[in-house]
Amino acid sequence: MVTIESIRKRAYVDGWSIRRISREMGLSRQAIRKALLSSAEPRYTRKKPPRHPVMDPFREVISGWIKADGTAPPKQRHTAHRMYTRLVEEHGFTGGESIVRRYVRLLRDKRQEAFLPLSEDWGQQAQVDCFPAVAVIAGNQNHNPRVRYADAGQPGGVRLGIPDGEVGGIH
Repeated sequence: MVTIESIRKRAYVDGWSIRRISREMGLSRQAIRKALLSSAEPRYTRKKPPRHPVMDPFREVISGWIKADGTAPPKQRHTAHRMYTRLVEEHGFTGGESIVRRYVRLLRDKRQEAFLPLSEDWGQQAQVDCFPAVAVIAGNQNHNPRVRYADAGQPGGVRLGIPDGEVGGIH
């Protein structure tokens, strides 16, 4: 299988022309140009969402159960197995349990992405880290001082320091 990486390597590293790549790899020049212009592997995207012919008539019933479970105590919520047995008993469902499990998983996994904005005024936030380093102070080499790094989040705000008592008796 031809990958975009191999086309880009032959064009940019080996210096091959589009016509030569096309001839050697058996692809059209238009496909080669498209591969050179793109920065990532192409992905398949569906034009329509997949159909669920067995589950579609019961979609509202299952969605209602899941919404009602949102306010119910954890021990009283429906499992996928319980939803399957209720569908068979109450609604005459003829499909398999695995189909119900898969469909319930699709409905329950619709979580929203959460993020925390990290923009504060200058001096409101700082990052501090300590790490071992090798220091040469006054010609003496010390392999074990603990360096303290602090960043106040502003240009020129980085500070490096060695805690007192860490370097050869210097206080």
